[in-house]
Amino acid sequence: MYKINSKHLIFFIFSVTAISARTYASIFIGVNGRDTWISALVATFLLLGFIFLIMFISLKTKTLTLEKVFYNTYPKLLGNIFLFLFCVGLFLTSLEAATVESSAIHTTIFIETPIWYCLAFFIIPAAYVASKNFRTITIVVIVTITIIFVSNLFLMALLYQYKNFQYLLPILFNGLSKENIFATLMLLGSFSSIAIIFPFLRYVRDKENLIKNSLLGTFIICILVTFVFVLLIGTFGPLRASNIYYPEFYQAQRLDIEDFLEFGDFFFLLRTVCNLFLKYVLSLTGIITLLRNKIKRKKVFITIYTIIIAVLSYFIGSSQFVMFNLLRPLQFILLVVFFVIPLITYVIYFFKYKRMKM
Repeated sequence: MYKINSKHLIFFIFSVTAISARTYASIFIGVNGRDTWISALVATFLLLGFIFLIMFISLKTKTLTLEKVFYNTYPKLLGNIFLFLFCVGLFLTSLEAATVESSAIHTTIFIETPIWYCLAFFIIPAAYVASKNFRTITIVVIVTITIIFVSNLFLMALLYQYKNFQYLLPILFNGLSKENIFATLMLLGSFSSIAIIFPFLRYVRDKENLIKNSLLGTFIICILVTFVFVLLIGTFGPLRASNIYYPEFYQAQRLDIEDFLEFGDFFFLLRTVCNLFLKYVLSLTGIITLLRNKIKRKKVFITIYTIIIAVLSYFIGSSQFVMFNLLRPLQFILLVVFFVIPLITYVIYFFKYKRMKM
């Protein structure tokens, strides 16, 4: 079995945690306005606590296999149900990745290119990568995330000049409102896609650094997204930013260097396609990993899975209104499947493990 270093896990966290919140940031800004970055900050610390607890329990119980946690915590039937729900969550994140990518590219850059064409150039290469071994997938993740991360820092530095901090004021004008809580839960649901990495914990070699590197990766990427919200609101203002489907695309279009270079579209295209590509691949690979004893023919499963995703993504992504109306409840579904259920399960498992050791 191929093993990875816990530092590699940082790249996996970067791949799945924050790209959704960045790509369709307007649905979060539409809820909490100028204070959305505060909701992102609160969601960040809640997620850090969640990750610490999951990793701590995994190490204390010497259980890095997600299926084993479900089966040892609940009766067999209930364990299978919760494992199935987790796989449904992985399916939904891969569906989200394919739909949002094709819709974003069709809506912003290649307007005359049909949705199905964008989908074909996304899910076919993704299916090919997912069919390879885990070592190949790890290499693809590390190389791609390195390029994306460097380009992100470069773009954010160039766009900083366009911000206006007056758009962020007054902070918490209405105090702690239901909008604050609602937006925080939505962002926590989006960030909880970090649970996509749970099936891969079994491959980690240096377990002694697992907590440190997991928290480091989570903190960096979530703080980066918080700063992205600050830049978006500071660039457009809360009202305008909430009424744009993909605000980072239009923010990148403002990039202009001495009336000579205008290449912000390239950064948006690079980040959106590549990062959602990785999220799709890791979601699919996660399902294959969890159901490896039930999937007899991997390539046949990937083919059927790809066809189902293609059909659903085409119909959902063909209408922006339908897609964005589905993205809002999706955050709460992910909150339950990737955050609430694993949190409760791991806590119960920890106490059962301690009782057995007494």
